[in-house]
Amino acid sequence: MVDAEVIRMVRIKTGTVKRLQKDLNLYKKEFEEQQNKVDRMKEEGCDEHDIKQQVQVLNETVTMIPDCRQRLEAALIDLKSYLEAEACSEEGEEVESAKKVAADAELVFEE
Repeated sequence: MVDAEVIRMVRIKTGTVKRLQKDLNLYKKEFEEQQNKVDRMKEEGCDEHDIKQQVQVLNETVTMIPDCRQRLEAALIDLKSYLEAEACSEEGEEVESAKKVAADAELVFEE
């Protein structure tokens, strides 16, 4: 039987990795949308002030991507080390789910 404390920590660490992976994907999507918006505004000859504001929003998004990526990497390392140290002998749905989430999150770093 799987220890309740181990399962609780696996759930927390897995949830953190999932949330950070989702955040990173949203920032990447926002970057693309913002870039398209700025390009479209430049093509349409919009007011320079409006373009500057959108460029500022774009730059804020750009600065968040590496930060989110680093937090995801740290959370992934934490999850994997916890799985190796505490849950290596444990079997269960939560542990298997955590291993799958970790494998999916590693794909982000292969891009």
